[in-house]
Parts: sequence; structure tokens; C-alpha cells
Amino acid sequence: MKWRILGGAVALAAAGWSGWWFIGAAAHDAALRGWLADRRADGWQAEIAGLETQGFPNRFDTRLTGLALADPGAGWAWSAPFLDIVMLSYAPNRAIVAFAPEQTLAVPGAQAGLRSEGLRASVRLAPGPSLALTRASLEGSALALEGSALALEGRGWRAAAQSLNAHVLESDPATAPADSYDVYFAAEGVAPSRDLRDLIDPAGALPDLAQALRLDARLALDRPLDRFAVEDAAPQITALSLTAFEAQWGALSLRASGLLRADAEGYAEGEIAVQARNWREMLRAGVAAGALSADLGAALETALSLVAMLGGDQNAIAAPLRFSGGYARLGPVPVGRAPRLRDPR
Repeated sequence: MKWRILGGAVALAAAGWSGWWFIGAAAHDAALRGWLADRRADGWQAEIAGLETQGFPNRFDTRLTGLALADPGAGWAWSAPFLDIVMLSYAPNRAIVAFAPEQTLAVPGAQAGLRSEGLRASVRLAPGPSLALTRASLEGSALALEGSALALEGRGWRAAAQSLNAHVLESDPATAPADSYDVYFAAEGVAPSRDLRDLIDPAGALPDLAQALRLDARLALDRPLDRFAVEDAAPQITALSLTAFEAQWGALSLRASGLLRADAEGYAEGEIAVQARNWREMLRAGVAAGALSADLGAALETALSLVAMLGGDQNAIAAPLRFSGGYARLGPVPVGRAPRLRDPR
């Protein structure tokens, strides 16, 4: 009798769990289709060729095929032959997203195809209707971005990286303002586009690959990263705490750290400590790329030579990059407009 009761209980639990999975899978698919329909109602292109969910009994393994998203208002578009979303049926606020090896991206003035190996993201969302982001990671290898840009008069370009690793984590509310996020980005074996290489290094003195690029920072935003950040206007930066930025390409080395805030007009205000080795080559590259005028480049080289001399190493500078009143100065030298962290509203 006891075994019959136990067997009946197990059978009842299995039937209940099976029913829960099929109900949950149907609700999961309906939510995805409903979100796409809502975007189309907002004027987006939001199309899929198919949607299928498997993974019984403990997962929702969903594949969307023929996916195409575009927001005409923001000017971006993305398409892929498929996208896989994997969720545990008992933890629907966590997901792993696996991207197709080939995708197409477009922003105002440029379009590109992205090829990669094993590009995937993990996402953790807070329970609730807004689905606020608490943690996200992205990693992949053998990334190659190929496309064209209006600025290059239609000529093609290509950039690549051997590996990519990025994380966004909701900051500890005990140590950071509301709607703050810790951001980490690292890329190794970065191969700049040929046009950029020709501008920066016409003599071909630099290696083909930049050894490393790393960013460790905290962003304070004017609104949280949630589903409304995708559906409506994107959040804007109110403050940037730069723990470390490092770039190494052959003999060129750049490091920076500091704190910036958005002023009333949205321009960066604050100070970044900059350390640069072989800075003259970087400066001349900026002139060659059109980021600096020849006159400003010459003036900067003269002034920064004095800064380097005071530091005791002609090939290196360590100077504060100050932002105030909408303008930027490197040490005592004005270098142009400050970047805008946010649009004034």
C-alpha cells in the first residue's frame, strides 16, 4: 500500500510538472511573439520566420529563425539567420543567448557583417514587469567585422579581434548611486581596419595586431537598463568613473583613469589622468586620421614636449586631461571640445 501511495504521488508530481512545462512553454512563446507585435505597432521592423521551443522537462530552449529587427527612429538594424535562447523552466529571469556565426548590423552611415565563433551572452534580470538588468556577460572568439561606411565613400573595411570578453553588473547600491553599473571590457589580438592602419601607420612600423584593449569603469545612468531602455529612449550617462583604460599596440601605450560628470549641458566635466608612451606617434596619427588639424597637432606637440621634458622622459607624458565648460585641456594645452555624455533634456 505504501509503495502504491508513493508511486501515485510520484506520477501525480510528474504529471503536474509536465503540465507546468507545457503551460510555461506556451506562455514563453506567446510573450516573445507579443513583444515582436508590440514593436511592430511602435513602427519597428520586427520579423521572424519561425519560433520553436523544446527542452522538456527542465528548460525552455527556444530558437528564433529569420530574425530581423530595426528601429527607424534610432536608425539601427540587426538581422541573423537564427538566435537561440536557453532558460531554466524554474528560473525564467536568467537566460543564455547564443548568436549565429554570421549577423548583419547597421547604424546611421555604416553597415557591416559580423562573423564570430561561439559568441554568446548570459543575462540575469530582476523579477518584475520592467525586467531590469542585474548582470550580463558577452564572450566570443575569432570576431571579424566587415562593412562599408559613408565616410569611406563606400569603400569596404574590416576589423577583427581574436577574443572578446565583456561584463555589465548592477553596482552595489551601498557604494554607488541608483542606476549605476560596473562595466568591464577586454579584447585581445585586435586587428584595426586597413584604412585606419594606413592613416595611423603609413610606414607599416606597427604590428598587425594590437596586443590588448581593456576598460574597467562604473557608469551612472539617468534611468535603469531594463526593457524600456530597448523599447524607448536609451539611458544616458550622468557620471563616468574610469578605474582603468589600457591600450597596447606595439610600442604605443596608453593608460587613463579618472572621474567625469555630465554638466548642465551634458558635456563631460572632471579630470582624467593620462599616461602615454611614444605619444608623438599617437599625435601624428590623430592628425593623419583627421581627428586633429595640422596646426593644432603642431601646437600640441610643442606644448607636450615641454610636459614630457618636465617629466624626465621625452617619449612619455603623464598629464591630467581636464574637462570644463564644454572644453578639454591636456595639461596646459587646449585640445578642443569636451565629449557629450548626455543630451540636455
